[in-house]
Amino acid sequence: MKRFVRTSSFFVHGTSPGPECAREDSATIRRHGNSYADSKAEGEEIVRRAIQRDGLPAIILRPTVVFGPYSAFVPDVVQAAKSGEFGLLDDGRGVCNAVFVDDVCSALHTALTADTALGEAFFLNADKAVTWRDFNTTFARMARPDVTFRDFKSAGIQPRLDSQRATIGTNFRALKQLIASPDFHRQPSTVPAVGWALFHTKELVKKSLSGETVADIKRARAASASPSAASAATSAKWPEGGRLVRECCSVEFSNEKARRVLGWRPAFTFEQGAAMTRVWLEFARYNAAGE
Repeated sequence: MKRFVRTSSFFVHGTSPGPECAREDSATIRRHGNSYADSKAEGEEIVRRAIQRDGLPAIILRPTVVFGPYSAFVPDVVQAAKSGEFGLLDDGRGVCNAVFVDDVCSALHTALTADTALGEAFFLNADKAVTWRDFNTTFARMARPDVTFRDFKSAGIQPRLDSQRATIGTNFRALKQLIASPDFHRQPSTVPAVGWALFHTKELVKKSLSGETVADIKRARAASASPSAASAATSAKWPEGGRLVRECCSVEFSNEKARRVLGWRPAFTFEQGAAMTRVWLEFARYNAAGE
């Protein structure tokens, strides 16, 4: 029997899903202003129209946070933790709907062979969600058992991200920091002809500036090279926008319908999946044990 399986995502319900989204029958699909979520929603709508209009024999699967070997989520945590400090969002209290990659593969196989689930959509999630603290600390400690964790408040992340968007003001400030950076002056100067030109250009410019302006430039260069600036650069990075979207979730998505109608059930707990992922991390030389 021919079958079309659409691999979608639980993100069709947006970056801030409400409690009604925990189950397929009450969850709604609409546009949320997020390019990834909206593209997944549009893909599902196309399949839905084909099912209703043309009788397409299709099943829609919505995996949650897929982790395991080759998952981007895990190496990102491991690499960040190697600095010795890792940032958590709101102390990691958000709900992490983590599903092991092998369970997603088994669901795809089940969807290709099941006869009772045509035209339906299913969440693919583990039987029990964990917190993002559980997820991040588990894999961070695989990279560095002595890693320390720093807490960031989600309410302060978005304003910071907005301030870093490419505007005339942010470009001007970045250019000003670059010009004041000793590294910016040091590297081009290693080329003799360029170094000679830079030196004489600086001398000409210096003559046209006031003594106060020259002093300000020197202070800015000294600050960028100071130990405090260097230590700040090695501290835990502020969580980026993708983490803000994922790790502030408050909804645990149910796999009850997939178990009941599709006949699929996950075989791995988070702990079992994490242990198998550790073997891969060591094989791929991602974490400390494999280096």
